[in-house]
Amino acid sequence: MADTWGTLRPSDSAHRRCTPLDGLWAFIADHKDDGHASGFCSGLPESGRTPIAVPASWNEQLPELDSFLGPAWYERTVWAPLGLTPRQRVCLRFGSVNYSCEVYFNGERAGAHEGGHLPFEVDVTCLLRSSGEPNLLVLRVGDR
Repeated sequence: MADTWGTLRPSDSAHRRCTPLDGLWAFIADHKDDGHASGFCSGLPESGRTPIAVPASWNEQLPELDSFLGPAWYERTVWAPLGLTPRQRVCLRFGSVNYSCEVYFNGERAGAHEGGHLPFEVDVTCLLRSSGEPNLLVLRVGDR
């Protein structure tokens, strides 16, 4: 498992490429808190998922979850950067996840963070599939 740490916002340079993951993600509110037991870490089931915009609060987007504090699960497919060399690292940077977050990458726990509205990173280099293959990013978020 990779460590997480707070970071400044990165920017593109000759040695770094930043790819935003904003947009629509698959989402499931885990009312029974049985997502771990149901294998959500390796991918969300097709039934019960809904698209949700990131960044944004589920409480504001889904009226039925106005006072729901989680846990909830997010899923998105990501791709390895083209031209990635063995010496380069791939980190996922989160600007803010309120309040706790577990990060799963290709079914493996890659890291976790607690503390709302603080940026953090998770290094997924060792879990990354090669260019041209999809990588599955799943988050378990708790707002309590």
